[in-house]
Amino acid sequence: AAATFPATFQPALLAVCLAGVVSIHLSANLFNTYFDFQSGLDTKANADDRTLVEGRLQPTQVLSFAVSLLVPAAACALYILASTGTALLPLFLTGLLLAVFYTAPPLKLKHRALGDLVIISTFGPLPFFGTLFIVGGGRPVRLYAHMRRAVALSLSIAFMTEAILHANNTRDVKMDAQAGATTLAILLGPSRSFALFVVLLAAPYAVCVCLAALLPAPAFLLPVLTAPLALPIIADFRAAKWAAICERIGQLVLLFGALTALATYLGMPACP
Repeated sequence: AAATFPATFQPALLAVCLAGVVSIHLSANLFNTYFDFQSGLDTKANADDRTLVEGRLQPTQVLSFAVSLLVPAAACALYILASTGTALLPLFLTGLLLAVFYTAPPLKLKHRALGDLVIISTFGPLPFFGTLFIVGGGRPVRLYAHMRRAVALSLSIAFMTEAILHANNTRDVKMDAQAGATTLAILLGPSRSFALFVVLLAAPYAVCVCLAALLPAPAFLLPVLTAPLALPIIADFRAAKWAAICERIGQLVLLFGALTALATYLGMPACP
């Protein structure tokens, strides 16, 4: 965003935006921890998050922390709305609802095979377009000029992040089904789940290669350097070797995202 709109880039506003995103993300994680425990999805046998299943905190404490983190998120949202206008209000409200009802009743989106769509939306287009709009001076016409590139970049990060959830859900298909949850991994079955996983990890690299060739901007080949890290993860997924696979994908996302941000700064044409 800073590279695309250098004339209107405000570091302070971007910092507020980042603080708001982090706050709502932490809140969503805690809501997920609380409601997965309450619904029986997380047990000592399968939970990656050990906070409640091992009694490190009480459920009411986790729920209180989740709600309290909405306060700084709301404060950041109000500051941004005051600075750029109310155009982003629907986006902020959508983000709030998805963060809470990802696992909270009555919607329980994660339990209705909609969790994957929520992750793709909240780790891709929603924060990406919101940030681009904010640092672009709150003028939608300037955003439209970069729409296709923005869609490609946001989805590349979102797909790789979604791979974490999909690996987790594929590993837990039996326990999720026993708890009454329906996930995309359950609906697809083993072979199609593996095919989807390959697409989720391969598509971001294809996006980078296309951007490098079409802009043209060789800097977008930088994230492709992480591809060798993805290959053993794909092999382990196929062999159902689940040990630390979600953590390894998370590390890949972090490195890929950092190089994508650098490539965007170096290779994205500026808008006056």
